[in-house]
Amino acid sequence: MKIVFNKSFTLLVFLVTVLWGCEKIEGEATPPAFDATPYIFSKTEANTVITAKNEVKWFFDNLHIDNKYVSFKDPSIKYYTKNVSPNADSDIAYIYQFEGEWFRIERLDYTRIQVILKENQSGVSRTLKVSVRAGNASTDIILTQLGE
Repeated sequence: MKIVFNKSFTLLVFLVTVLWGCEKIEGEATPPAFDATPYIFSKTEANTVITAKNEVKWFFDNLHIDNKYVSFKDPSIKYYTKNVSPNADSDIAYIYQFEGEWFRIERLDYTRIQVILKENQSGVSRTLKVSVRAGNASTDIILTQLGE
C-alpha cells in the first residue's frame, strides 16, 4: 500500500508541476500598430505614406467606402496580388495594392502603406476604412478626405 501511495503521489506532484509551469500560448496575435485615429486630408490631391510602429506580417482584410462594405472582388475595385500560393483558396490575402475611383492604397512593406487620393471635387467628405489583419488581430485604418 505504501509503495502505491508513493508512486501515485509522485505522479500527482509531477503532473501538477508540469501543468502549472506550462505557458498558455493561445489568444490574440499582435496587430499591426498603425495609428487608430482617423487620418484627415484636405480636398486637394494627396500622396502620403503612413507607418506602423511595429513590423508584423499582415494583409488587407475588409474595405468600407463611405461606411458601406465593399468586397475587393467588386467591379469598382481593382486589386493587384503578389506571390499567390497555387494551393490558396483565395487570392485576397495576397493583395498588396488596390484602387477605386478616387483612391489607391499600396502596401510598400509590412510597416508602410502608401495612400494616394484624387482631388475631391464633390463638395462632400468621403471616407475609406480598410482593416489590416495579422492572424486573429486587426487594426482599422480610417482615411477621410474633406469635401470643402
